[in-house]
Amino acid sequence: MNQSQLRKVLPWLAILISCVLYAAHFFLGGGINHFILDSAAYLQVASGEPSGVPFDIRILTPFSSALIARVSGISIPAAFQLLTPSVLFASLLILRRCIKKRDGSPEWQAAVLLAFGCSLAVTFGYTPILVDPTLLLIVCITVSALDSGRLLLALALACLAVFTKEFGLFLGIVWSLYVYRLGYRRLALAGLTAPIATLLILLVVRHSDVAGTFIGWRPYAFHYLFDYQLMVLRLRGPMSYTKLLYMGAWCGIWPVLLVATLGIRSRSVQSAVSDVFRIGLFISLLCLPLLLLGDWSRNLIVVVPFASVVASGHPLARDRHFVLLLATGGLSTALARPFHGEPQAIAVLLPITAVSVISAGIMLFKLFQCCISTSSLPIDRCSNRTLRQRLNRSRRSSVRRFQPFIDDESNGCFDFQVACQRSGRRTLSHVTGAITVDVVPTFSLASQTCAMERCGFCHSDLLMDYRTISAWLA
Repeated sequence: MNQSQLRKVLPWLAILISCVLYAAHFFLGGGINHFILDSAAYLQVASGEPSGVPFDIRILTPFSSALIARVSGISIPAAFQLLTPSVLFASLLILRRCIKKRDGSPEWQAAVLLAFGCSLAVTFGYTPILVDPTLLLIVCITVSALDSGRLLLALALACLAVFTKEFGLFLGIVWSLYVYRLGYRRLALAGLTAPIATLLILLVVRHSDVAGTFIGWRPYAFHYLFDYQLMVLRLRGPMSYTKLLYMGAWCGIWPVLLVATLGIRSRSVQSAVSDVFRIGLFISLLCLPLLLLGDWSRNLIVVVPFASVVASGHPLARDRHFVLLLATGGLSTALARPFHGEPQAIAVLLPITAVSVISAGIMLFKLFQCCISTSSLPIDRCSNRTLRQRLNRSRRSSVRRFQPFIDDESNGCFDFQVACQRSGRRTLSHVTGAITVDVVPTFSLASQTCAMERCGFCHSDLLMDYRTISAWLA
């Protein structure tokens, strides 16, 4: 097996390791017999019994499990335990496809899938009867459908997400903003009301006076906003609470989230034009304070599909040392979470924890270094005036020089990445020197922004304004 084939195998190896870790926590760690209060409530809903706020409206996963149990003849808990690993595996496959579609390297795919998959494995391998994995799958399918231009299918999935968990409403906002950026303003407004109306109808239809954990939505909202984290702190103590926060942050693979945030901090939505992943990350960051008030290990997973794809265009995603640290940190953090209920030897736990903390520290240093070293760009620094001069000179160049770089499948649009790969040139000055007067009218700024970023052309400190270039080329 040569090096190229080995690189292609890395993402699949990461998924395989995650599956093995899930099986270990499910069978050996006690997940097969583990139930929490939320699990008991979802089993009641699956059995057709009311369980109170907020579980009565989270019906998609319980009803799906009940249907599987009825068709296959197994018990409802067994159907839950069968459904959870299936949707997690499907989510990882879709995530890999999305990153690959945006030309994320196989190493980056493997690092993200390993860090994210292992955190999912240790969380839901021990507590499989939950609805959060289903919401993650719907998020992945929805953004994939939007990225493929299937707007109506994505809208239907955004409404379906509300049946999984009330926070699935944010997908409706992502859908609406994405469609609005495409120019369908009336459709965007109509689409925004569809998930909201779905949630309101669900609240009315599924209303019950059963006294569950909470006696209404107001006590539940107060508990979530003001009391949940304090309750966990009182129950666990400061040391254990800190560990939970650290492990919960890895469930959202915090290094990837920080890298993605660095990638969109400069004119995030304006420069993205119609990039669903950037828009989704932007909405997720706005909702992040609300997510952090709850259980990090379950709430932050919905941000990962957006962050991992956006971060794949950042120079750090092509830094092999950073990618290796991400994979090492994610795997070691998952391994540092011992089987619940069984003591683990300090001689084994301490080195693994040290590896996780050291990896996190080095990644923080690299991120800080990236923030303060914005002048060290992977491309030539140029001003708008210089760029105009180069483009003017390129109008006199030969069409034959540029013709091999046109992608026939994209209606003649100039693909910066293909040009770089085929010409062996890595700087903006060389690439813009290939643009001719015959190609400039077919340049699609909206469709090629991501291609430029994958080559390292988009940087927060780059003195190049996409809107200026777009207006000048027009």
